[in-house]
Amino acid sequence: MKIFIILIMFLLFGTLIIISNNNLALSENKNLKVFGDLWVDWIGSVFKNVGSLTGNAVKMTWVSG
Repeated sequence: MKIFIILIMFLLFGTLIIISNNNLALSENKNLKVFGDLWVDWIGSVFKNVGSLTGNAVKMTWVSG
């Protein structure tokens, strides 16, 4: 349950950052489209970064000796 709450908070925080950094008023239809495109790009980059981080972690030597 904690992971679910953290995930929701992460998505909400990211949404608020996108809205504030791009000065989007979501009451306008054109801004909703811009927001949607930016949000999908952000989620895509999150997945790409997590995949890269995971790949690099797997490549590391974890046992010394």
